[in-house]
Amino acid sequence: MALNISSKGLSGSIPPCIGNLSSITSLDLSNNAFLGKIPTELGHLGQISYLNLSINSLEGHIPDELSLCSKLKPTTSLPPDIGNRLPNLQSLILSMTHLSGPIPSSLANMSKLEMIYLVATGLTGVVPSFGLLPNLRDLDLAYNHLEAGDWSFLSSLANCTQLKKQNKIYGIIPSEIGNLRSLTILYMDNNLFSGHIPPSIGNLSNLQILSFALNDLFGEIPDYIGNLAQLIEFHIDGNNFSGSIPSSLWHWKHLEKLDISDNSFFGYIPPAVGNLSSIRDLIFARNNFFGHIPSTVGNLSSLSILSFAQNNLFGHIPELVGNLVKLTNLFLHGNSFSGSIP
Repeated sequence: MALNISSKGLSGSIPPCIGNLSSITSLDLSNNAFLGKIPTELGHLGQISYLNLSINSLEGHIPDELSLCSKLKPTTSLPPDIGNRLPNLQSLILSMTHLSGPIPSSLANMSKLEMIYLVATGLTGVVPSFGLLPNLRDLDLAYNHLEAGDWSFLSSLANCTQLKKQNKIYGIIPSEIGNLRSLTILYMDNNLFSGHIPPSIGNLSNLQILSFALNDLFGEIPDYIGNLAQLIEFHIDGNNFSGSIPSSLWHWKHLEKLDISDNSFFGYIPPAVGNLSSIRDLIFARNNFFGHIPSTVGNLSSLSILSFAQNNLFGHIPELVGNLVKLTNLFLHGNSFSGSIP
């Protein structure tokens, strides 16, 4: 049994007697002018599997009694005109909800928006342009099923400090990303990006966390990455990078986490690795590094995780590694070390 009275111009409160419709399986009251609170009597609808109360003027809390509707499937889409209806909204936070469909392009009309959090919602389709949102600081679209659209809007997000797009977006990383000079956190991991890291990344001098992990990026790490002197975390694991590590990287005094595992880097691990005085996690596993572990690793007194596993290293494990009293995880297997364990 279904009742659909959507878009009928109805007003007033939703009558409590609606809870008497004990056999109803679908109820659609959307796009009317209902106001007041959601009646607790809706919890009596034990057979209902679809309930739509969107685009009304309801207020208050969602009643706990709705949890009694065990067959109810919480899934819906964002109204296409949400941006026109809520032009003064400053924060849109709908993470971990059960949404479907695309992100409405009308969000671009919410010129006062400062935060958009749509994490793990189930949204699909192309990411719309947010270029008309000059106040946007945080944009988090992670863990959905979104696709890349026109990235040029990134040039307009001058105040953006956090950008997270962990989807299955493919293509190259847009050079416009270098215009986000206020950015402190950039998560672009777990996508299908290919190509090189764009030179414009070197413009992001305020970055503290940068992750391009689990993509299809390749080539060498560019020298200009050393311009990111404020970095605390750098993750590029699970790509196809090769070559040696640029010397500019060893000057990151604030770096605490460095993960370059599962790539094709080669060459010696230089003694300059000992300059990373704040490092806690140092993960170089599953590359093609060869030679000895430099003794300067023993100077990294804050190390908690050290992994050089599955490379082509040989020789003795430095005695000073035994002085790393904060070390909780040490992975050196898959190499050709000799001698005793310090």
